[in-house]
Amino acid sequence: MLAVAAGQAAQVWFRSEVDLPAPDATTPLLAALVGTVLFFVLWPFFAAPRLRAHRSTWYTAALAPLVGFVALYRPFEIAFPDAKGLLPIALGAVSVGALAAMRRVGPTAADVRRSATVWFAGVAIVFVSAAIPIQLEKQWITIGWAVEGMALLFLWRRLDHAGLKWVAFALLAATATRLVVNPYVLEYGDRGAHIVNWLLYTYWVPVVAMLFGMRALGSLEAERVRDRERLLYGKDGRPVLQVLLGAMAVALVFAWLNLTIADYFSPGRDIELSFERQPAKDLTTSISWGAYALMLLGLGVWRQSKGLRWTSLLLLVVTLLKLVFWDLSTLEGLYRVLSFLGLGVSLVIVSLVYQRFLSSKSVAARAAHEGEP
Repeated sequence: MLAVAAGQAAQVWFRSEVDLPAPDATTPLLAALVGTVLFFVLWPFFAAPRLRAHRSTWYTAALAPLVGFVALYRPFEIAFPDAKGLLPIALGAVSVGALAAMRRVGPTAADVRRSATVWFAGVAIVFVSAAIPIQLEKQWITIGWAVEGMALLFLWRRLDHAGLKWVAFALLAATATRLVVNPYVLEYGDRGAHIVNWLLYTYWVPVVAMLFGMRALGSLEAERVRDRERLLYGKDGRPVLQVLLGAMAVALVFAWLNLTIADYFSPGRDIELSFERQPAKDLTTSISWGAYALMLLGLGVWRQSKGLRWTSLLLLVVTLLKLVFWDLSTLEGLYRVLSFLGLGVSLVIVSLVYQRFLSSKSVAARAAHEGEP
């Protein structure tokens, strides 16, 4: 049945591409296609109990909206050119409705019921993911994927299926990629106020989504490791995805910091990533990098995170090298004095933090040693 539906969908798609109907003429076609999709989605609920006990029955119902989307998209685009994103949202709602009905009157076997739940939920997720780039553009695609990834991780807490976790991570990784290595990110918005502008929410909403995603994973990430994931997680069940999400959040904040500085010092209408020597900009960048490194150091000490501490030290070393070999060659007068002052303050803070951190560790180790019999 699904193969026949797929063939019909491909035929309708081909005809709509070759012979474009008028918007008014698409109404009967849309009605017929929607009726066909609903038939394939709903027929398992009225089938004999013997059919409802098979996985393939529910797989067919779950995949029907995806097949229907191929045939529906072009006529829907002609009829509603400004609301193309509503089609995947509507089909996703059909999948969610079928999921709710299936959990009430679906198969009784636990394994079939669980598989059907995952397939209906997975199709709904695909439609939501597709609706975002179809209807939105530029930074809103990125923000939408970030929020969806976070939501999927919280859904994963309630519905233990590894696919939800990995799809969520893929969405968040795509978000970070679009914001860090995408050269067109500078064209996402017009320049406005300094600091509080489109860069702020474009980068910080994904950062917050990743931090909440780490919280959603929590201790369950190690507890729910599948056998096929053991090679990645290791015998001790290290929280791999939490570490990666944290690293992406750190990278996004660093990227936002540099773009905000570039925006502040750009003379024209567009943000310019210029590497020309500008004493004020160079010193501001070094101070910002140093402050960010110190913040990461404090956070790493507080959270007892070795990764954050090493990241902060690496960034601090890079900042010092930049200050010595790049900034000081052009800085004069007050800028030169401020650079040395900032360098000295940073080194003092780092030494104090590490002295306190190491002393607290030695005290804890000594107390543990004295407590041994």
